[in-house]
Amino acid sequence: MTQRLLVVASVLALLLVASVMPAESGVKMTQVQPELAKKLQTVLDQALETSGTMGASAAVIMPDGRIWTGVSGMSDPDTPVTADMLFDMGSTGKNLFAALVLDLAEEGLLSLDDPINKYLPPYPNVNGAITIRQLLNHTSGLYMWVEHPRSPFRKPYNEIDFEKWWTADEIFSTLGGEPYFSPGEGWRYTQAGYYLGRLIVEQVTGSTVPAEVQKRLLDPLDIHGMLLDLKEPVSANYRIAHNWVDTNGDGVPEDVSARSRNWINSLSGILYYATMEDLAKWLHGLHQGKVLSQASLDEMLDFYSPIPDEGLAGYGLGTEHVVFGDVEMWGHKGSIPGYRAGVYYLPQFKATLALAINSDSDEKGFAMFTPLLEVVFTHTATESGCTPTNAGGTVPPAIAICSVTFVVNGVEQVVRGGDTLPLSAGDEVRFKEAEIYVGTFSGNGGEACVDLAPWDQNGQEIESGRLGTHNLAVSPGLATITGPDRTQIVGENWRRIVAVLNHWPPGRTKDSDCAGGRCERDDRIVIELR
Repeated sequence: MTQRLLVVASVLALLLVASVMPAESGVKMTQVQPELAKKLQTVLDQALETSGTMGASAAVIMPDGRIWTGVSGMSDPDTPVTADMLFDMGSTGKNLFAALVLDLAEEGLLSLDDPINKYLPPYPNVNGAITIRQLLNHTSGLYMWVEHPRSPFRKPYNEIDFEKWWTADEIFSTLGGEPYFSPGEGWRYTQAGYYLGRLIVEQVTGSTVPAEVQKRLLDPLDIHGMLLDLKEPVSANYRIAHNWVDTNGDGVPEDVSARSRNWINSLSGILYYATMEDLAKWLHGLHQGKVLSQASLDEMLDFYSPIPDEGLAGYGLGTEHVVFGDVEMWGHKGSIPGYRAGVYYLPQFKATLALAINSDSDEKGFAMFTPLLEVVFTHTATESGCTPTNAGGTVPPAIAICSVTFVVNGVEQVVRGGDTLPLSAGDEVRFKEAEIYVGTFSGNGGEACVDLAPWDQNGQEIESGRLGTHNLAVSPGLATITGPDRTQIVGENWRRIVAVLNHWPPGRTKDSDCAGGRCERDDRIVIELR
C-alpha cells in the first residue's frame, strides 16, 4: 500500500464515525443455496442444544464466494440472537493486528526484525532486544500477566475492579514477571507481546490502532460494521450480544453485559467486536489476497512449530495453524469472559467459517465448529462435481475424480464424467493431470493415483494406451495429481477413455492392479470420444 499521511483532523473524523454510527458493510455477497442454508442452520441449532450454551452466531463463505449467516439461541431471556449482533472477538483480534503490522512493514514504517527498544522506553521484565516478529509469534519469552496471582483473571469475577483502566507501567510492574526464556529461544502464548505491539503501532503512525485497522484493512474490503474502540462512547445503533458468566461458582451463568469493560480493554489493547459475517469476510478477503501482498501473507503463515499447545500444529504472525483430522485451518480463536469466538480459513477447501457464542465455555463453544465443518466439506465435494460415481471403497475417506485435463495436439481440454472429448485417429494426446477431491476429514488419508486407459468398441481395455499418475498422499480438500510426461497417438479403435481412482488406505500394500483387496477403486469416470 502506498504511504498515507494522517492529519489530526482525519483521525478525529475516523474515530467519530467509528464510535457513533455503525455502517452496514457494503459488500453484498450472494447467499448460498436454500438447501445448504437449511442444512447449516439445522446443524447449528442441534449443536447449540447439545452444548447447552446461551446463543450462537455463525457465518460460512464457500469457495464460490457465496455466504451463509445463521444464529441460534438467545442474547438474553427476552431477546433472540440476531445476525446483526456483535460478539467480542477476544484474541481473534490478534489476526487483524498482525495483518496491520505487516501492512505497516510493507509501507516501510517498521521492520519485523526491528528490536522493540527502537520504539519503546524500558519496561520492567521486558528485554529491549525482542523483535517485533517475536512479539507477534509468541517467541518473545514475555511473562503472561493473565497468570499473575494479582491478575483480575485470577480473582473471583465479582471481585474484579471493572472500572479500572490499567496503564502500561502498572501492567509490567504489578502484573509482570520474569521472562520464560530469552527472545527467540522458545514459544509461550502471551498477551504482553500484542500490548507492546500496539504501543509501537501508535508510535510509528501517530494514530490509534482502531483507526489504522479500519483504514488499512477493513475499508479495502468494504467492511464498516466492526466496533474497534471501546474507549469511545458506543452508539445505541450497535447491537451487542449479552455475555453470560458464572460469577460466583454456583454453576448458573448470569448476564454481565452491564459491567464496564474498562479493565479488560486496557489489559488487552485490542478488544474488537464484530458480526460473524464481517469476521468471515475479513479472513476470507485476507487469504484471497485482497489486503496484503503474497510476501506478507507468507510471513504471516511462517509457523513456529512444534509448540506446547495440544490444540495447535504451529503459530505464525497472529495466526494459529490447526490441523483438524487431515484438514488445515488458518485463523484464530478467542476466549474472554462471557464470549468465545473463532474464525478459520480452510486452504484445501478455499472456504471460511466464523463462529461465536455468548457463553463462558471453551469446550462447548469450539466443539460447535465440527458439525458445521462437516457440512462445508460435503457440500464442497458436491459443488465441485466430485461426488463418487462408482465408490467401491468402504474405508474413509471417500474420494472422487473431479476432472481430467488432456493436451490434444498441443491444446488443453478439461473434461468431467459424461463429457465428450473430441479425438480422431492420429491425434496426439497427453494426460496432463487429474483433479481429485477428498470429501471428509474422518478418514486417515493414505495414497491415491488415477489410471487412464482407452477402451475399444467391444468394451475392452487397450493396454498399449494405458497411462497412470504417480501416487499422491491424500488429505481432505481438492488436490491435483499430475500425469506422466508421455504422448500417445490415438488409435482407430479408441472409443472412450476410462479414468479410475485407486486409493490405498494406510497400511495397504500398493498394487497397481488392486489385487487381493490391496486398494479401493473409489471412483471412475467415462469419457466418450468422437
